Amino acid sequence: MRVPKYDDQLVLKVFQQLHDFELEVSILSVLKAQKSEGFPYLISAKCSETMGEILMTSLGPNLTQLQRACSDKAFSHGTVMKIGIQIIQRLELLHSLGYIHNDIKAENLVVS
Repeated sequence: MRVPKYDDQLVLKVFQQLHDFELEVSILSVLKAQKSEGFPYLISAKCSETMGEILMTSLGPNLTQLQRACSDKAFSHGTVMKIGIQIIQRLELLHSLGYIHNDIKAENLVVS
């Protein structure tokens, strides 16, 4: 995992559900400690009684954005294979840490 630099783009994610916030902080903290590649780097997390905020690195555009940017609106077979392999590797890592992702879709898969 690459430690962020001063010019990296950051994302502030706001949670209305504190359970969701606590779970995501837990997962990102474990991934940070493991120096896991392909996941956002947790910079800070704070919460109040009603909401939580996570500041993390931005990894880049999601798969839907990239697909729309393609001239024929489709990825090549080789690209699909590479993306698929990386998705499986990331999910295997999450599963090995005891987590299951319950919202896998193109908008939630980003490329750095």
